[in-house]
Amino acid sequence: MDQPSSINSLPQELLEYIFDLHVNFNLRSRYPLLQMCRQWYQTTTSCPNLWRSIALCSSVSLLPPETVLCKNLKSLSTVIKRTGSSSFELYLGDTFAGLEIEDVQRFVDSVDGSWLSQCRSLTVGAQNMQDPLKGLGSLFFSGNLSSLEMFEIRHHGRHFPWKHILHTIMEKINSSSLGLKELRIRVMGLILDAGTGWITRNIYRWPNVLRRINRVLLRDTCEPIPWSSFVNLEHIEVWCDQESHPLIKLDIPPVKYLTIKVTHNPNHLIPQNVWSQLTHLTLKNTIDEFGPFTLDLPSLISLRLIVCGIDLRHIRAPKLEELTWTVDTMDDVGPFYNELEQDAPFTPRVVHIDIQTTEEPFDLFDIFAQNIPLWIKVEELYLKVVGEEQLLETVIFEALSGEYLEQCYPKLHSLTVIYRLPATLEDIGGDDNGQYYQVVAAEHMRALLAGRVKNEVGVPMKRLEVGWYVDWGDDYVESEWRIVKWIDCLPP
Repeated sequence: MDQPSSINSLPQELLEYIFDLHVNFNLRSRYPLLQMCRQWYQTTTSCPNLWRSIALCSSVSLLPPETVLCKNLKSLSTVIKRTGSSSFELYLGDTFAGLEIEDVQRFVDSVDGSWLSQCRSLTVGAQNMQDPLKGLGSLFFSGNLSSLEMFEIRHHGRHFPWKHILHTIMEKINSSSLGLKELRIRVMGLILDAGTGWITRNIYRWPNVLRRINRVLLRDTCEPIPWSSFVNLEHIEVWCDQESHPLIKLDIPPVKYLTIKVTHNPNHLIPQNVWSQLTHLTLKNTIDEFGPFTLDLPSLISLRLIVCGIDLRHIRAPKLEELTWTVDTMDDVGPFYNELEQDAPFTPRVVHIDIQTTEEPFDLFDIFAQNIPLWIKVEELYLKVVGEEQLLETVIFEALSGEYLEQCYPKLHSLTVIYRLPATLEDIGGDDNGQYYQVVAAEHMRALLAGRVKNEVGVPMKRLEVGWYVDWGDDYVESEWRIVKWIDCLPP
């Protein structure tokens, strides 16, 4: 009888692919791979995809789960070497400004002189050190940032400025980062005497850099924005507190993509010609506390409402194709969907909705079983379950299965449901191999399909899939997420 082949007999490329899935998609630790045997150690240390997201900080709780944590420069040097000649993302956290010059010099001497040229994304977080040592920035950033595509600054009011380091970085970006496309400035907390001028003055003084940017995020910066210098902008995201930061109220140039976080009516912040040209709009935390306001959006095809409370009847978007409705993940009471019951003057073809699970849902989800105008033309429905539940709420499942007399989704042909990847299998009664919750969720979707067939609901399904996502971040950097696993639930 033939003996089963050893995994070590696989081609190197296939073994690297398996390790990549293990670490970056299954979100398992890379370090046991280093300890298994010599071949696995060599494969792991020579596979750049396993080391493409790197952080020098004390914690990676706000960063993507595949990020490699380096708590000192020695471990950073080791990881940098493992990236080979591949590009990587680098995050410098709260301890960076406190580094000793001698340690930085040893680090610089230990890595290839061109290591910075492989960095395609650089983020510098809030710093705990008030007075970074002189020369720290120029020594650490002694190379060129020729591959840099994104630069992000994170600052908190209770932390300290690092303007000399920022000046050094901007000099390097100005001279070498010709491919820079995205700039993000995130400010949070109570900003006192120092303000955010030390950031914006260091950024806005480089017009050649601003000309390269096509996507910018400005969160609660206090100073005027030189929009005329951003000549290639395509996507703008602005966060502003209208009372604390009135200088944000400048003419935003015409763009197709706009994201704005503003508490009340955003009309007076944005010229009408900008509203008219927008094709993609995201509103964050916007409410109509002082009465409804009207938005005329004749060119809009995609609208994202992130934790908003506004009257949809006053949004005029006749060409709208896609609607996204996101709820507050910290709110487990609701109501979450009252505004969706309104007779909105648009009928999107694609709808993305958060399903906020609660212990006592009561009638929170009845809207999904009602024949409301919003569902009339929906062809593609994407449901993102927020919370630890791994099955759809009963009322949603039965409505999509056609168990009710009212046919709520007559044109629906594509359904995608995604759940948060469980932190531990014990949370959902799973077994050790991690397949239990996946099998149950997939069978749940197939039962939904069987119900639609039995009840002769709508049109045949073209796509029926279930997936799982991981998320990270908090209010400071915003919660982000990505899919790590899919299951196609349609029969072959």
